[in-house]
Amino acid sequence: MKKQLVLTSFFFLIHSIFIFGQSFNWLRTPVSSDNNDNIQAFDVDNAGNTYVIGEYGNPFNAVDTQTLQLQASPLQSVTTTNQKLDIFIAKYSPLGEVLWVRTIGNAENDAAIDIAVSPDGSQVFVLGMFTNNFTINTPTPITLMNSNNTNAFIYRMNGITGDGEGVQQISSVSGVQPKAIAYNNGKIAVVGYTNGIANVVYPNSITFQGIIGGVTDIFLATFDSSLSLTNSLVLGGTGGDIAWGVDIDGLSGYVYLGGTFNGTVNFGGQTRTSTSANGDGFVAKYSPSGTSYSLGWVRHFQSGAGAIGGRTSAVKYYDNKVYATGFFTGTTDFDDGTATQNTTTIGSDDVFVVTMSSATGSIGRVTSFGTIGIDSGNAIDADIEGNIYVAAYVGSGASSINIGAGFDRSFNIQGQYDGFVGVLNNTGNWAWATTFGGSGSEFCSAIKKTANKIIYGGSFQSVVNFNPSGTNNATAVGTDLFLMK
Repeated sequence: MKKQLVLTSFFFLIHSIFIFGQSFNWLRTPVSSDNNDNIQAFDVDNAGNTYVIGEYGNPFNAVDTQTLQLQASPLQSVTTTNQKLDIFIAKYSPLGEVLWVRTIGNAENDAAIDIAVSPDGSQVFVLGMFTNNFTINTPTPITLMNSNNTNAFIYRMNGITGDGEGVQQISSVSGVQPKAIAYNNGKIAVVGYTNGIANVVYPNSITFQGIIGGVTDIFLATFDSSLSLTNSLVLGGTGGDIAWGVDIDGLSGYVYLGGTFNGTVNFGGQTRTSTSANGDGFVAKYSPSGTSYSLGWVRHFQSGAGAIGGRTSAVKYYDNKVYATGFFTGTTDFDDGTATQNTTTIGSDDVFVVTMSSATGSIGRVTSFGTIGIDSGNAIDADIEGNIYVAAYVGSGASSINIGAGFDRSFNIQGQYDGFVGVLNNTGNWAWATTFGGSGSEFCSAIKKTANKIIYGGSFQSVVNFNPSGTNNATAVGTDLFLMK
């Protein structure tokens, strides 16, 4: 669903859309006792409630008690005494009120990865990672055992009450790192990478289908809503291969995943070889087949000579189309078929947005933008009219960005990195875009279109004006999180 970022605080922001003119609704910037907080992802139900997952605490210093206050009145806060990073999960109303907040974690650093919610808001699925044993309420306490190195878990919560209802663990001999989760019509898809033979733990250990190949291998797994494993696949070559984003068609069970691969990989009957030393981006479609998957198609974004690589960070399936974003370097051919769609970066890494047919994987449109520095797409969403919503960061080493494509306007880069949010219409032109930043680094890591509003969130430093048409300043102490509507 997104590129994972190592951040230390977050924001939450929401805009109303009036023919893509934006009006500021509200901004939430929680208060922490330790200034090391971040938002990794959020999802939205059909009623407009927003479910957020992130981290708080201090990964470096042993502080006895650390508190994250999301709301002063009525008070909504969580506290950890684990002396490291813990995970928080919170539910916001459409008006920005915190309805509940929960925390989970152990004595070591725990990682918030992603979150998915059922349309009616009754079920919340949290994806996280841990490195030491910890106990989680389901509501019966279950202790997750550290198998070795890093472990993934899926935590099912009641979206109405915030109570735990179930948990599933994914482990391997040498470690597992999850990257994204998606939910649709009772089906849950999870992707990431494994350093060895992967398996689920509850109620019995079941080994994933596939063959371990290289340094890191991609894993794909689907579960039913009770968190029982239904399908699994491990694939990879001799290099480092990672799946970063996933989405699922709840009716057919088709799964769409994107990421990066390095070397030669058999994706399931179709072999691709990366053309850059650091790996190339890809998007692939799989259908359930017994307890594993069959490949539908794979698209390899081929880096040109001298390019340092690329990555697909997020994937979205909607209305028979697949949308993807990430970054690429140099000249990249996004169509690995008989046609050619070469796109060249302005600087080091640029953002790409690709539209594909879900049936065949044929490339419909490629849009790119960037600065002379380092830029990357982090999250993507779409609507029934074919509009695409993109969250990114831009600008390392740059002073400005001009995205062009119907929105020929320059944005000044304020600090090291600035956050970027934009809307591409169904003709491939920018209908609206904005950047935000201060003297530090700002990242936009998640975005959702819901009803007539856009919700996005990420992290910021120093003083930042989040209102693109007015003034709504927020001041960070260290790095803080934000959520905006």
